[in-house]
Amino acid sequence: MRRSYHTTLKELVHYGLIPNEYIGKIPKANISRWKNDKNIERFVGSEINQIANNHAELIKTLNQYPKMFYAYGRLVKTLTNVITSSDAYNKAIRDSRKKVVEVILKQDVIPINKAVKVFGITTTTFYTWVAEVKYSCSESLLKKCYGRYSTQITPIEIQAIKSSLLKKETLHWSIMSVYLNGIRNGTITVSKNTMYKVNRILRIRNSVEIVRKKKRHKVGIRAKSPNQIWHADITILKTTENKKYYIYLVMDNYSRKILSYAVNDKVTWETTKETIDKAYLKIIDKPSCSNTMLIVDGGPENTN
Repeated sequence: MRRSYHTTLKELVHYGLIPNEYIGKIPKANISRWKNDKNIERFVGSEINQIANNHAELIKTLNQYPKMFYAYGRLVKTLTNVITSSDAYNKAIRDSRKKVVEVILKQDVIPINKAVKVFGITTTTFYTWVAEVKYSCSESLLKKCYGRYSTQITPIEIQAIKSSLLKKETLHWSIMSVYLNGIRNGTITVSKNTMYKVNRILRIRNSVEIVRKKKRHKVGIRAKSPNQIWHADITILKTTENKKYYIYLVMDNYSRKILSYAVNDKVTWETTKETIDKAYLKIIDKPSCSNTMLIVDGGPENTN
């Protein structure tokens, strides 16, 4: 029995929009003939099927919709897994909880237990946020309704904390000291953690002001003029090849100027004498070098 094919099917083949499931059901000769048909308009009513040509991209998208849906799903899942591991992301989501609640509740296509996973939160957290958004209060520090959340800190307690932290007499105290003093006097009635939280949210104190005594260092040997006191010493330099080099220095105490230096791979008195001689030759013609004092340690390069 000879099979007949719908005109729409022929036009879809002609415009290259045939769904994949029909390719194996139609002989290749028919597909080739319809695809290369130069007079496709001869079919009665073909002008109606021009929608296939005008919306070719739309039809292609609809044919690939299942694959695209799963591909986008995998991309979103991967993105969620990456960004939810960041503390900054979690804080941003908490700060934007009102927007998250609104966008999830406005749509009715995706179930709530699946929609919350896109934002990396649990269903319990979501419904907690719903209650907070529903019973929000601008007068509350935590933006929660006092009638709904009666255990939260009151405005009077907040004012007491601010007054204690900004008190001029105790401004140099730590927050813990201010808290303990307030508990003793009865001006503070909240917990330690609550006081720290209020300070952090309201930014009452940006940092703890601590008055420290400046450490006084003993005054060492100080020359009153150039070339009055010299110092000679060795410093060790270790290279990346783990080889040691000894740098010999002669320095003026008054100006901190390096008068001479030398580099050797061992400690010898000859190199020390060489650096002292170089320094001496530099200032021999200056009147300030007549009574120069040389100070060294008890190293072997000096005692010899």
